[in-house]
This record gives sequence, structure tokens and C-alpha cells, in this order.
Amino acid sequence: MDWTICVLKDGSYFYKYYAKTYGTDRKIYRAKSSDGKTGWTDDPFTPVLEGKAGTKYAEGVTCPNVWKENGTYKMLFSGLYTGDGKWRTFYATSSDGVNWTVQNNDNPVLEPTEAWEYHCEPWGLIKVGNTYYLWYNNIGFGGSERATGLATSTDCITWTKDSNNPIFTNGRFMTNVVKYGNYYYLFIFYYYAQGKSCIELYRDTSPTFYPNSREFIQVIKYPIADSSWEADILDAITVLTDDITKSTFTVTNGELWIYYGANTGTTRGHGLLIEPSLEVLNGKGERYATFWVKVADDLSTNPATIYIYYGNPAATSISNGDNTFIYFNNFDVSEDFTEEDGTWQLDAFNSIYKYVSEGVGQVQSWKDIGRSANEGYRLRVKHKSSAQHDSGIFSRYENGYSYGGIFAGKGSAGKEDVGGFAENAWTYLYRQPSPTGTSWHISEVLNFKQRYVVFIDGIQRYGGNINFHLSSTKIALAAWAGNAAEFDWVFVAKNVDPEPTHSAWGIEEQAGAAPTPSISVSDINVNTTRAAKPCNFSAVFTAQNSNLSHYIFGTNNTGAWINDTAVSLGEGKTQVLASIIKTLNSTIGTVIQWQIWANNTAGNWTTTGIQTLTTSGNQSTIATLTTYGYAAVEYACQRKTFYANGRFWVFYYDGASSAGYSTSTDGFSWTPFT
Repeated sequence: MDWTICVLKDGSYFYKYYAKTYGTDRKIYRAKSSDGKTGWTDDPFTPVLEGKAGTKYAEGVTCPNVWKENGTYKMLFSGLYTGDGKWRTFYATSSDGVNWTVQNNDNPVLEPTEAWEYHCEPWGLIKVGNTYYLWYNNIGFGGSERATGLATSTDCITWTKDSNNPIFTNGRFMTNVVKYGNYYYLFIFYYYAQGKSCIELYRDTSPTFYPNSREFIQVIKYPIADSSWEADILDAITVLTDDITKSTFTVTNGELWIYYGANTGTTRGHGLLIEPSLEVLNGKGERYATFWVKVADDLSTNPATIYIYYGNPAATSISNGDNTFIYFNNFDVSEDFTEEDGTWQLDAFNSIYKYVSEGVGQVQSWKDIGRSANEGYRLRVKHKSSAQHDSGIFSRYENGYSYGGIFAGKGSAGKEDVGGFAENAWTYLYRQPSPTGTSWHISEVLNFKQRYVVFIDGIQRYGGNINFHLSSTKIALAAWAGNAAEFDWVFVAKNVDPEPTHSAWGIEEQAGAAPTPSISVSDINVNTTRAAKPCNFSAVFTAQNSNLSHYIFGTNNTGAWINDTAVSLGEGKTQVLASIIKTLNSTIGTVIQWQIWANNTAGNWTTTGIQTLTTSGNQSTIATLTTYGYAAVEYACQRKTFYANGRFWVFYYDGASSAGYSTSTDGFSWTPFT
């Protein structure tokens, strides 16, 4: 079986350069396929490269890294020299991809010189401008000691090792680098346990991927438990692109094709992961949309309808779930699901659907979801199961069995399982130790034709092609035989590929740190200081990143503060003029302190601070007129004063028969005595 491969497309064919298992057959072969997936047949010219006597690759070659540039095939490969038992890196060229000439006079272009290297295998290669960036790794050490370094060159012959080497350590080896958008992405294998390796994904704005600048995205693939060929170690990765710039994906129709090698014991094989694009892997495994909707604090008095759609760009405010979701059920009533086979105890209460299987069986949806084999969908369910085994979600159901789907969740013996019945046989896609317990979990399956992506609690656990698709289009929920399971809700939605554009969704905004709520005051004012007059005490309060709540008014003209009861500033208001009318003390020259406090809905307070006013006014004489014949009025012996209807009123009476009055609106200008 071939050990390491490199795939490129040239003309009508995909070509695979590969080296066979380490041993006596250390040669590089070539095969071709019309679709890059199946039907690989060896070239009649194969092998295309092997060891050459008298050179430092005399004992064999492997690790072909092949690309075509300006009409010339080029290859970096690893060669073994028995003189010291080390693998070195060599460079060769060809005009037809079959007949190769090793450059640099058959001498290596990169040799192990550092203590961490020991061997040099060429893996990830990308050309940025006029510079080639080569990721090479050591071999011959234990898993945790494997490491990867970086070298650069402008001619593929003279290489300069990076002074920061090794760039990746602790069991990380065999890389492949591509450019997508504004980032470089690096796929690398990682020994996460003894005899076990997975594929990690990193990104960086620079092709150097130094530790202080790179960002870890996620693990995109683990070994598959119980697999006949990929249960242990994953390695030898190739991402198919158009050319050595590794920045376009026309040959794959924009999809991301990831070839990889793997083994179970001594049995090896190669697999192919196909993702719709790097965007699928770029979300760190998180598949749940994050959004916010602004509504009133109390929806019972201020009802609001919120519309969220997926897969229906034509949705409007009058649309409903019928043209957005294919199927939804929160299990308000148990009749929504019916027994299919086996014996079940059905119960629906508190919107949770509970059942226990006493034999092999499952509960099937009564509603056909109406999806053909060529239509995509996504199924999500909130579920929990017994401690012993699993609850599952199935995307296909046929002939009384749920073998046409995915069984995902927390599994037996503390395992986290993703698997299903493919071709009538159980297949584990992913199996890892997980915390014990019976907590709620959210499992999700995205499907299109034979392509499946599985998430558990938002983390991707499987992505690949597998023949789960059967003719039926009904969904089912299930528990392993003899175990209990609970389901809170399940829905099936259209799986849109590609995703709707941003213009279809509206403007996308990146949320930063949550803004800090605050409250401020301005326009502090009184409209008069006149003694005995009504005075308007006012201030404008403004809430930032929150709403206003209440204000409190207080005064002090006796040496003690007297505060009014708190008054609401209104529901959902961010700026309000607080206005309080009080009649001032009638004694001119009285000093009055006053203050207004206010808070917002976040609990922040502000105040006008202590304000001071002094009552004012003049003691003025009302010039009474004697022309009315009431001379005695000028020497009135009795006077009555009061305020009414916006005026001051003064009545005079001489105690006998003469009387009259005068009025004023401001206390200074008076009407003639009447």
C-alpha cells in the first residue's frame, strides 16, 4: 500500500505521486484518475523515480512533493543514504512528469544539521512572490519528539533554515499550507496520545506561522475507532489546489479536497476529505449562529415578533416556518412521534419527549421531510441518554431500521460516539473518551448527498463521505436497546450550500466588547429665585448604552435634607428633562440647597450635585390713588394679600366704608388701586 502521496491535476486527469510502505520498495510511483476520487490506475511508466547508486539517495526515495510551474514539473523528495542512515531532501525536474532529473548534481538541497532534525522530509510547500516556503520535519524520534521546521529559497536548491526552528514541536509533523482570503492555513498532524495522531488546523497572516502570531482553529479529523485502516495514526496530507501559490481551488470547483494517509496497525490506506470550502473549517467548530435582537424589557406588555430564517433568502415578515424549516417539534404532545418497532414507553410532559426502548427499536417522525438524495439538509436535536449508552439522531430510515443515518452523542463506557449503519453494518466515524454523566447535549448533522458533517455540542466530530443515504426521507430518533433517552426538541432545515451572501442576510457587524452603560446630567437650571413664587427645578438626564430608570428630588433650607419619593423617567427612554415645581420660601434672603439624583436600568447613578439659590425680592410700596375719593385708603388700617390665578392680590380696607385692591404678576408692577 502507498505510504505518502501528492496529488495535482494536469489536463483531463488527476495525477497521484506516491511512495510505497517503508521497506525494500523505496520508489516513487504515479497513478491517474479522471475524477481524483476513484479509479486510480498506475501509469505504465511507473515507477518514475528510484534510488541511484553512488548518491545520497542510493537506498531509496519517498515523500514526493510535486507541482507544475511554468510548464515544468518539479519535485522535492526524500532520499535515504545508508552511509549514515539519514533521509535528506532532494530536488528534481521533468518535462513530462515521468522522466525526472535530480538537480544539484544529485546532491541534497536540505540536510539534517541540527540536533532536533536527524532526518529531513519535505512536506508543505507554498510560493509567495518569488520565495518558496518549505515545511520539513524530522523522523526517527518518538511521537512526542517529532517537530517541524521552516526553510526558504528562491530556486529550490539553496535553502535557508529559519532561525526560529523548530516552529512546531511536541509531536507535530507533516504539514500542508494553503492561502485563502487574507490568511494562510496550515494543516499538520499531531500525536495527541501514544500511537494516535489527528489533523490540526492553524491560520496566520504570515506564511511563517511563528508561535506568537499563529492561531489554532480546531482539530479537523481524529482516527476512527474500529476502522480497518484509519484507527491509529493519520499522516501524509495533501490539499489539492491549482498551482504552487496554493491560493485558488478551480480544479475542485471551489471545494476543499484534503488527501491523507492513515493506518490501523500495519494496514495502511488513503482517504479524501471534501469540505464545501475553508469557511466550514474556519469557524473553530462552532456551528451555532450568534446574533442579538433588541426588544422591550417586558414582552408581556410590549410584544414583539422576531423572524430568523435559514435557507430561505426570500423570507419576509409574513413568512412562516413552513417555508423555512422542513420540520420542527418541541414535543408538546406525544402523538407527534409514533412507534415504529420495538416496545416503547412514551411520555410528553413539560415539552420533553421521553421514551425507553426494551428491545431494538426507534421512534420515527410521522412527517416525511421530503428531501431527495440530491438535496441537502441539517438536522439538530437536544437530547440526553442513560449513563450506559447513547441517544441518537438519524437522517434516514428504511425497512424498520435506522441504519441510514447518524448516531451521535455521549456513548457507552465514557465514550463520545459518532457513527451509524452504513451498508447494513455499524461504522464508527469518531470515538473518543468523554466525561461521564447524563447532561443535555446538542447534536447536529449537515448532509448533502453522501457528504456528512457531524457536530456534538458545537464541536465538529466528523466530516467526510459515507454511504448512509438510502431512499427513504423520514427522520427518526432512537435510544440503544434497553436504555432510556429524552429529547427536548428536534428540527430539520434546508442545508444551503453555499451559505446566503451577506446582502441576503443584511449588514454583518462584528461585535466587540460589550459597551459600558453610564448616565450623565446636563442643563441644570431654576427659572426663578423670587420669594414665595413657584420655582421650576430642572435637569436633563441621559443614559448611555442603557435606559433611564428613576429620579429623586431633594431640598435643604432648614439644615436637614428632605427627599421626595422616586419618580419614573419613563419606559425605554435614554434622555429625559426632569422637572420639579416647588414654591419658594416667602422670606427674602433664604438660602435653599437642592439636588436631583437619577439612575439608569444598569444601576448606575448620577446627580446634579448640591445646587444653591437665595430667595430674592424688593419691599415696594403700592402707590394707592386718592383720585377715587377714598383718602382713608392711603392709611389703611387692614390689608389682605394672597396669590391666585397667576397674580398677587392686595386688598385694603379702612375699617369703615372705603376698600379697594391692586394686582401684579411679578410683585413689582401693580395695577392702579381700584
